[in-house]
Amino acid sequence: MKIVELKYKQFTFPLKNQFHNSKQTIQSKDAIILKAINSNGEIYFGEVSPLFGFSKETILDCKDVLDNFIQDKILLKNVNEIKNDLLLKIKLPSLLFGLESILFQMENKQKKFDLKK
Repeated sequence: MKIVELKYKQFTFPLKNQFHNSKQTIQSKDAIILKAINSNGEIYFGEVSPLFGFSKETILDCKDVLDNFIQDKILLKNVNEIKNDLLLKIKLPSLLFGLESILFQMENKQKKFDLKK
């Protein structure tokens, strides 16, 4: 199975309960929702959500890497190619989590493993 399209949308939402650490008060959360469509037309989602002040990467770092990958069509490969090649190149844990979430869903769908049961 191959990913034929990958899109993302960034959003910011206010936190209902702000939280504090020794350096700051966090009032909102930035995140990116990934949407992948495979060659069968099935849609999969992933979330990229670095936490400001805790994650080593920022939301802008993740967007820059995603933009480059999308422009170069690096992510438009089959699941095994992406796992073996691309995931070794990603050094941003939040972005890696979002992409791995999509790949995990796709693999489970191929194996007919239903996570809802």
